[in-house]
Amino acid sequence: MANTNKLNGFWPVGHLMGIPWNSKIRVGYAAAANSTAIYKYDAIDLGTTAETLGMYPYVKQSATNEKVRGVALGFSNNPYISVDTSNLERKYRTASTALYVFFIDDPWVIYEVQSTGTTAADMVGANADLVVGTGSTTTGLSGMGLNVTDGTGSAQFRIIAHVNREDNELGAYGRFHVVINESEVRGVTGS
Repeated sequence: MANTNKLNGFWPVGHLMGIPWNSKIRVGYAAAANSTAIYKYDAIDLGTTAETLGMYPYVKQSATNEKVRGVALGFSNNPYISVDTSNLERKYRTASTALYVFFIDDPWVIYEVQSTGTTAADMVGANADLVVGTGSTTTGLSGMGLNVTDGTGSAQFRIIAHVNREDNELGAYGRFHVVINESEVRGVTGS
């Protein structure tokens, strides 16, 4: 059975410490000055504009070759709750809209992601950068995937396993488990 081409970002599925992912999140802020939308399960990194209270880091959608802070999970006008009661239908952060962003930044979380190329058995242990795609305004899901042609050089993610499921096989659009390799949290230098 051929794999389905369904880019949907980086889904948290586990933890490198052998424990279940505990769903802990942080709150960031996406400023109205940022004209790039953020979708659920997009990789994000820190930007340079501070939130006016100075309590929440400015976050933005990651681009290829940037360090990764974490992965976006939700959006709200209010930084204290994960459900925005002013807009229960909000599925993503529209471009140029000031919103709080709920995100994972634990550098040991394992994510599932689809490749944008053809997968092979020897790719486990390789590094790969993300590919930015267009998210869905209907579902709110990311359009990001993984560029599996990067290989051994420095890259944003480390491939740790093929997803072992009946609906995933080696070949086009295969899915991997990855961890953040170039992490803003784990790095030894500032962003």
